[in-house]
Amino acid sequence: MNRCQMQRIPKAGQILWYIDLSQIQSRSVNETIELLESMGHQPQLRYQETKEGLKLFALLRDEQADPAAVVDDEYLIDQRLALYEALPGEDMAIHFASGLPVSLPVSV
Repeated sequence: MNRCQMQRIPKAGQILWYIDLSQIQSRSVNETIELLESMGHQPQLRYQETKEGLKLFALLRDEQADPAAVVDDEYLIDQRLALYEALPGEDMAIHFASGLPVSLPVSV
């Protein structure tokens, strides 16, 4: 996978927050990017080739947390809610995913 391809399934401890620009109906890609930038985000464009065609994404976050811990549901909640408010009716385009924690060996 090259650096511009979109990874949609996070690894353990990885946090991915992105917008599927292919699903935005209420504004153009350019208008959406401008909106994200006005909200303080620095979106990185990513793509994914599918059988249906090319999908375009705006990656907002790609972070690595503790791979042994579950990411708190409240992480970035204010920013996430602000994004839902800024893009009303576009809920299906907004994605926040975190990788499941790895099991650590338990010493007995």
